[in-house]
Amino acid sequence: MGCGSGNQTIVLSELSEGIKYAVDYYNQYLEKLKRKIDLMNIKNIITLQGDMKNLEFEKEYLDIVWSEGAIYIMGVENGFKKYKKYLKKADIWLYLI
Repeated sequence: MGCGSGNQTIVLSELSEGIKYAVDYYNQYLEKLKRKIDLMNIKNIITLQGDMKNLEFEKEYLDIVWSEGAIYIMGVENGFKKYKKYLKKADIWLYLI
């Protein structure tokens, strides 16, 4: 969430084969990311323009939510509470700050 031009998203794409949704409010950042993933022939990143405070994912759809710095905009604790509904149920929850 709040991927910006997506440097961390590209690193994450190299660590696992699953689909990554790169979400940012600003289309100019997503366009930069699209150019990078096209040049690198990365197939597991989908860019989405949207507001990280008002996501359109279904409940329990995501395995993980990653926000390296943008989550502070809405407050880290508030962000955790808001994003939890999008995460699949798990026996263990681990939050690192």
